[in-house]
Amino acid sequence: MAAYKSAEKVSTLGSVYKSLDSAFKHFIDDIIENNGPASCLLRLLKLPETTDFLTPMFSALLDTYDVDNHYFDINGNHLNITLEDVLFVTGLPINGKALISNVSRDRHAFNRVFNYPIGTYRVAIGTLREIGSDTNKSNKERLVAVLLIVVACFILPSYDNHCMQCCYVQFVENLEEVNDYAWGAALLAFLYCGLDKKQKRYAEGNLWALLCFFSIRIPRLCEAVGLHIEWENLQAPLLISYMEKMESVSENLRPTYLKKVESLLAKLEDNDIKWHPYVISMLDASMRGDLPYVTRLAPVICMSYVAYHQPLRLLKQFQVLDEYSNISSIEWNPPKIRLTRNSGNERQNFLKIYYNEHKLWENAELAEMYIRKIKSGAAQPPPYNAGSGSSAGIKEETQVIVIDEDSPPTEHEMINSV
Repeated sequence: MAAYKSAEKVSTLGSVYKSLDSAFKHFIDDIIENNGPASCLLRLLKLPETTDFLTPMFSALLDTYDVDNHYFDINGNHLNITLEDVLFVTGLPINGKALISNVSRDRHAFNRVFNYPIGTYRVAIGTLREIGSDTNKSNKERLVAVLLIVVACFILPSYDNHCMQCCYVQFVENLEEVNDYAWGAALLAFLYCGLDKKQKRYAEGNLWALLCFFSIRIPRLCEAVGLHIEWENLQAPLLISYMEKMESVSENLRPTYLKKVESLLAKLEDNDIKWHPYVISMLDASMRGDLPYVTRLAPVICMSYVAYHQPLRLLKQFQVLDEYSNISSIEWNPPKIRLTRNSGNERQNFLKIYYNEHKLWENAELAEMYIRKIKSGAAQPPPYNAGSGSSAGIKEETQVIVIDEDSPPTEHEMINSV
């Protein structure tokens, strides 16, 4: 088993909330309870202050990741965390405005929002904590600082010297619009790009969410560390309960659990996997509106981090796609995304660079809609429409789906299928 480094920062959030004064905590709690502005991010402050990330288990799982196909291949079983998993594990929106803009550099962003003399492109998390704890600041300023910490530590935890880039200020400075963004999709985009760094022996992204995903889908992973979790009785974000349970893992089990995990993964069978673990009762009413988008067939986006969401390669994970189990084979080969990193001092327009990918996100085509379109004989749309961005001239590759004609698909209501 290879050893991997991880950029784990999720546990920081619990300590941030704990350090706030009681009046400001009450203010935040009231927003969360009433699903107020920015509540989707603020509820993540309730994550426990856990520092014991199970790195050996994660390393064993990461060994099975197929970088070419972008899924985990565990003894022939293909799995990966998807928009559906992110919705239930984190409670974050998976539908809404993509986290992308034409502003990649805004050195005056922090001064504009906090009246704080930071004339640079990034700021230390420690500085944001100071602003969030400053009772002389307005509640709005303090909230924006706390939200930036959540974004840095939960949405895109990286090796960026525990700093936050200025380009993300624009997504949280207007509190009334924060809940309108697809933060769950942004988390997934950053994680997908981070998993592709496996060959460099490190991984970026929300690894706690990934570990929780595996523990839900493969219940025996919980048993390996002495946990029994009745997921169906819990509420999203499921990650909160998972991290709380992890705090109780006995030190005595840690020397032996890795052998159990490696043995389980080497012999994993189909019936060891819980293919449809989620029930609608896990979701708060405010989260259920995103259920119809769990099979979205489009790139997920987080500024310069863009990657395909691939429900067509993971059909068994989606209960809403059960009626298409008669599909004999699927070959899905969308055009390669040409990533442009947000580095250096040059200002970049990601809306232009990723014009085509953003249009696909906005089109919100679902996997079942796509399959139905092919089955009905409708002309297949090209993967991309011509646009003004640098990827607009990308060569289109054929996407082929072979469907068993004996069993036509039936209509269904997604929200009742979960």
